[in-house]
Amino acid sequence: MLIVEGGRPLAGTVRVRGYKHALVQVVAATVATRGRLVLENVPAVTEVDVLAELLDGLGGGIHVDGTTAVIDARDVDNPVIPPGPSARIHGSLYLVPAVLGALGEVDFATAGGDQIGPTADGARPVAQIREVLERFGAEFPDPGRLRGSWRRRRPAVIDVRDHSTGADRLLGPRVSGATKTAMLAGLCAPETTVIRNPVRKDAMLALMEHLVALGIGETCPDGSWAVTGDGAGLSGTYTLPPDIAETFTYLAASVHLSAPITVTGVPASFAAAFTAEEAMLARMGVALRWRDGTVSATVDGPLAGTDVVAGHEDVNTDVHPFCTLLLTGTPGGGSITDEVWTHRFGYLDALRELGADCDVRGNTVRVRPGRPHRSGRRLRCDDTRATAVAVLAALGVAGRTEIDGEEHLDRGYSDLPAALRGLGAEVHRAGVPTEAGAHG
Repeated sequence: MLIVEGGRPLAGTVRVRGYKHALVQVVAATVATRGRLVLENVPAVTEVDVLAELLDGLGGGIHVDGTTAVIDARDVDNPVIPPGPSARIHGSLYLVPAVLGALGEVDFATAGGDQIGPTADGARPVAQIREVLERFGAEFPDPGRLRGSWRRRRPAVIDVRDHSTGADRLLGPRVSGATKTAMLAGLCAPETTVIRNPVRKDAMLALMEHLVALGIGETCPDGSWAVTGDGAGLSGTYTLPPDIAETFTYLAASVHLSAPITVTGVPASFAAAFTAEEAMLARMGVALRWRDGTVSATVDGPLAGTDVVAGHEDVNTDVHPFCTLLLTGTPGGGSITDEVWTHRFGYLDALRELGADCDVRGNTVRVRPGRPHRSGRRLRCDDTRATAVAVLAALGVAGRTEIDGEEHLDRGYSDLPAALRGLGAEVHRAGVPTEAGAHG
């Protein structure tokens, strides 16, 4: 359980690390090509430990030294993805095309991670993985399990819109997985794979950047992506881009708590990946200042309400809960429509318990004016961003708030409580003495 003593002023500098979703894809690409990669700017999150355990079970390995990791997949020889660790993170799913491509067969039981999918149990869809791989010639005889072989390999042209819930736009939870799977399979398919209408942002963009640097990926004149196969034994060095959601978390804290916070570890090139989020903040009256590898937020006057769309062509869906928190501080409120995870609203229970006025209609949250203000509450959070937004909301409420579900933070942050303590917040795990000192 986390204990938050809110109402204290925050200020200072905090560093963000690499994007965990990009980490998963680059590791999977290294497995697919049975290569060796030196990875920089690695975050201290659950995925790193679990991926190391998974690669060890596959015959490879990951050695981590601070923020540098060496991924060695040259000796990968086991097609069975270890079911225990794979059930702990969602990213294990992308070892399916990687192992299948490297060894010609794969056996995968299940993935884990935040349960934010559209079904009653929150499970995320996986059918798109099978469907894309079958286009390359893979076969999966058991409809209830991702156990299959890839004996007759062929190149493919994959149109990601085939996996969209919308005809004219990339909508729904399947298109990002389809894009990633096509890219990873393309590394092991003969000739050249063409991916039409790919999701051109976040982890997919980071993976394509990596493939371009290796000389096996390119953007076609019509906007399609091309991946060249037979990239066995590729090696190199790659620096992970900053984590979009972590960056937005600290900027949201700065705005919501009126705290002068500077985020470091964000090169100037990162601004291009943050354009949708920056545009949304600008509509609210928040200006971002990018300078010398840092970014900070300034507000001139009251915040303005706005309507936000989170999706593959808009604001990153992982920042959706923080948009809701910011809108509670506007005089007119607003809305957030999530076009990817249309049932991702579990975080609202915590905000409502603290006094926010929000309701859900379909896949849209309506937010009415009124910041969270109730103290002395105990909250239960069930996913990474729900826990993080509850912490930020509690920091703005004078008094004590208790939050269950702190373990979810380890999937998305390199110790968020410590980072916030470095800014002056009083946040600690129950039974663990509060630590003072800067973070970064």
